Amino acid sequence: MWRLAYLIAWVGLVHATLVAHCVVGQSRGFPVRGVAESIRDNGMTALGGEPYTFLHIGVEQERDLWMTREASRLLPNVVSSNIDMDRALTLEEEAPYRNAALACPGEGLLGWDHPRSYPRRFLSQYLRIQRCYETVLAYEQSHQIKFDWVVRWRPDELLSVPQRPLSELSPSAVTVWDGCGVLDHAAFAPRHLSDAYFYAAEEVRACRPLRAYTDGCHQPLMVFYEQDAPPECILSARLAGLGVAVHRYPTPICMISATGGYRDHRCDKVHLRETCFKYPGCTIIK
Repeated sequence: MWRLAYLIAWVGLVHATLVAHCVVGQSRGFPVRGVAESIRDNGMTALGGEPYTFLHIGVEQERDLWMTREASRLLPNVVSSNIDMDRALTLEEEAPYRNAALACPGEGLLGWDHPRSYPRRFLSQYLRIQRCYETVLAYEQSHQIKFDWVVRWRPDELLSVPQRPLSELSPSAVTVWDGCGVLDHAAFAPRHLSDAYFYAAEEVRACRPLRAYTDGCHQPLMVFYEQDAPPECILSARLAGLGVAVHRYPTPICMISATGGYRDHRCDKVHLRETCFKYPGCTIIK
């Protein structure tokens, strides 16, 4: 009888779905009550599989470091934690991408002279995401394992409902939440497609004309430069150019900002799970 029990346990171990969760971005409302718990319960646990959590979170104010680190303790199986003061890219970090973009024939990606231009914002966001992903790859190598899925979460979003299990998602597509373009707030990538998403910063070197990002992208163009493209549009073109299928599904979320950003948005004043979703303007529901 004991042999059968060991066999069942061994088979379950062999077939366990290994899921790397990259929680990456600015902390903002991550320490607010209910946010980390919702990522854990309605996000990671709901997806299923064996979770491995990788944190790459920037904090805007030093006083929030402790609260962010304490909130991170609520997440399961944290194997890598990089929680530190948020900072802008250095000129040295930016230079290879900037020079490649400026060397492109024709228009390329414009607007580099403005510190908050969309190419710079895209590069800043996706180099941060790439760094988290590289810790996932290093963990795979050092522990001689291979993850089945790599998932990206923003730390400042409260998930109001359980996410669909990974078993219901396509193993041949990157799944994102429904929104404008490829909404970049979360991604569920099978491991064989994860490089395409998590190395999206490389798109800055692609020398595509501006229309490749704006044509067919429904993201409202709230731009600092007339000839510019939001990160969602750049990401959409990146995946399409690599032939990666993208599946979308709607999910209600609330962006919680406790330490900065979205100051003019009424979501900023909503901090409790009980009241958040009474504000239609604070949710993305398709």
